[in-house]
Amino acid sequence: MINILRNDKYDYIMEGDIMILGMLKKKYQWFKAIMVALLVFSVGAPLLLVHAEDEGIEETSDSSENTLTLLQAPSTTEIYLDGVSGDDTNDGRTATNAVKTFEKAKEIATANQTITTIWVTGTVPVSGEISLAGTNAILKRESAFTDYLLETQADTIFHDITVDGNKDNITATGSIYSLIRVANAIATMQDGTVLENNEVRNSNIGTGGAVIIEAGTLNMTGGYIHDNQANWGGAIYLGGRANFNMSGGVIENNHAVSDGSKVAAGGGIASWSAYPDGTNTTTISGAAMIRHNRSDEMGGGISLGTNSASNGKDNLVMTGGTIDDNRSGTGGGGIFVQAGFIGKNATATISGGYITNNIMTGTGQGNFAFGGGGIYVNGFNSMVPSFQNGELKLTNALITNNTAEMEGGGYASCPISQTKIYLKNGVALYANTAESAKEIYILASNYYGAHSGDPTYEISPLMLGGTAYNWKDDDGNEVPLNHLSGQLLAINDEYLGLHTDVVQDTNAQTLARVIISGNYSLTRGGGIGSNGTVEMGESDLTSIHVRKEWKDIRSSGLPESIDIELYRAIAGELPQYVGYETIVPDSSGNWMMTFENLPKNDANGYIFIYTVKERPVEGYIALVTGDQDDGYVITNSIPRTPPTADYFHVWPHIAVLSFSLVTLLFLGLHRRKSKADTINNK
Repeated sequence: MINILRNDKYDYIMEGDIMILGMLKKKYQWFKAIMVALLVFSVGAPLLLVHAEDEGIEETSDSSENTLTLLQAPSTTEIYLDGVSGDDTNDGRTATNAVKTFEKAKEIATANQTITTIWVTGTVPVSGEISLAGTNAILKRESAFTDYLLETQADTIFHDITVDGNKDNITATGSIYSLIRVANAIATMQDGTVLENNEVRNSNIGTGGAVIIEAGTLNMTGGYIHDNQANWGGAIYLGGRANFNMSGGVIENNHAVSDGSKVAAGGGIASWSAYPDGTNTTTISGAAMIRHNRSDEMGGGISLGTNSASNGKDNLVMTGGTIDDNRSGTGGGGIFVQAGFIGKNATATISGGYITNNIMTGTGQGNFAFGGGGIYVNGFNSMVPSFQNGELKLTNALITNNTAEMEGGGYASCPISQTKIYLKNGVALYANTAESAKEIYILASNYYGAHSGDPTYEISPLMLGGTAYNWKDDDGNEVPLNHLSGQLLAINDEYLGLHTDVVQDTNAQTLARVIISGNYSLTRGGGIGSNGTVEMGESDLTSIHVRKEWKDIRSSGLPESIDIELYRAIAGELPQYVGYETIVPDSSGNWMMTFENLPKNDANGYIFIYTVKERPVEGYIALVTGDQDDGYVITNSIPRTPPTADYFHVWPHIAVLSFSLVTLLFLGLHRRKSKADTINNK
């Protein structure tokens, strides 16, 4: 050791030490040992300090004491955070020594990069910026802790933080709550935020697998919410006077579970307005993505309302985003829209975005006869006191390539539904698949209890973009235009089934802002199923009156009916066939009809010019007068044909003429002879 440290500067000192040791070598062996130990420590301590500095440990005014402390303290990968009983003077190394604030926990995790888990053992109040950027740690539910992990106290921004519910390792029994409670504040969830692996349980109803919003607002512009579970709202639950605005980020693989009397609703999002006359509003826009979520019963992606009537309104406004590949056991693979007390029903207003590849599996315990792969709208018979239908308002939509195993690949509605499909900002339904009624199916029935009734409907003859559907029934027969509106009667078991031969339309594709496609229902309504009120497009209608007059009547009498064709055009274009209607005389012998519910303008606001034409009636010719404003008059008459010049008609005239000419010639010759004889006699 002495040889290793020897140098010229220390020669004198080292030699002196050796001399002292030599003198005491035999008599004071114990003293020698002490001196050697002191010598080794005096040389080794500076080396330890240099090593510590190389490792990046800062010196303080008492560097020796700190160095000893660091050498003695073991490294750690976890600390504890208790927002109720913790103390920021603690070191956080054990549950009993938990720190109290998020800020202190982050400070410790930043200083010690080996920390990967911050165990939460008591709800932590938060506000301001909540981020674990600069650490290697995540927040995680301690296995025995059951309450909220974080709860907003004022406006809060989350970014670059993972909050984990640790659902596979929970030892606690009884109720378990959401990861985050947003109450009486505005919270914003940004990129880098992950809310995961939480299971909510409650003896009543477990709500909000990741987040519960009560009298507050959550704005989600980014982040990832996945693999959470609850009865209502596998990921997000709006509990009353709540707003959830999602313009970015992903909600994925969350699950709404049924458990006995606890009926699942909203695999991704559930809204149930708890406050009387309050309103919950969910807004989906931009790049928001809700996918791969599932509900054992209603609303695989989103459920507006649940199986229990809300105390207020539950609204959805969708202007963008995507709801894709979600699944429900009963109504609404993508979106479920519930009925409710008057003024307390659910309403979905959809003007943009994608609702695609969602599935109604038919595995739930509730009724799924009109399941709705993409969307389902619920309703109640008007005879049920104080209830009103759920409502869907859909504009500029393309409903195509959806599938139902039974009827209504595009749209199916049951007995108490109200269906209005217009041209203005309306929809295009084509190329859907079903056993029958590929595009539209509406049923009247008395076999559905409180959902029995006589449905009303108005269906445009023109699709979004102006192309005529030329609607046909299942036998391929063209459906008269006036059969596209009215009311079906349950007493007669009436239904309406429609399909079109159109399989693609460029105008509709160009104008569409909503795509409902690739959805599937085990029963009816591949794209949309309804027992409520559905309005597609905006009412902007006109009507054309037609009167029939008979100028002549053949001996065989008048026909029993005649067919009138309707054409539409805009200025500068050739008329296009829209459809036809049949006129039959009324009890007074008047032949009149009106083409109802006709679009007034095209997608660009140009006025449609409607004209009519009678299909040929044997033995008659037709003359059309009038215009679309005052109505058209079609006058039928028997054609007047000139006589044919045949042998029996011509020769009598020729004979008379020939006889007259011969007579005149004879008289003329006779007169000339008489005159000649008179001259000769003179």
